[in-house]
Amino acid sequence: MNALNVKQSGAVGYDLTVNEVNLPDETYSGQYVNFGALPDQIKLNRAYTDSYTPTQRRVVLVHELGHALWLDHSCDSQIMGPSDSSRKVSTLQDLDKAVYRYKWGW
Repeated sequence: MNALNVKQSGAVGYDLTVNEVNLPDETYSGQYVNFGALPDQIKLNRAYTDSYTPTQRRVVLVHELGHALWLDHSCDSQIMGPSDSSRKVSTLQDLDKAVYRYKWGW
């Protein structure tokens, strides 16, 4: 696997950009979008995350970075758990690490 280059939105030449949106009609706090030939994007929805603690916001970002690394949802209580309310942890757990290593061989 080559290095993953991450940069804030507006940067050129990066594989993944991260930005904030304010979309109260959407149902997500964070979303990863693969644009094919264009840089992928992680969107953090301030309509939800503005009421989160800094730790909760960080968990949403790490979860979406997991999707950028092609990790799927896993069990409740893991960073890659299916919903914000199911993620009661703020650090990668053993299952998160094992799935990453299985997927990428590290």
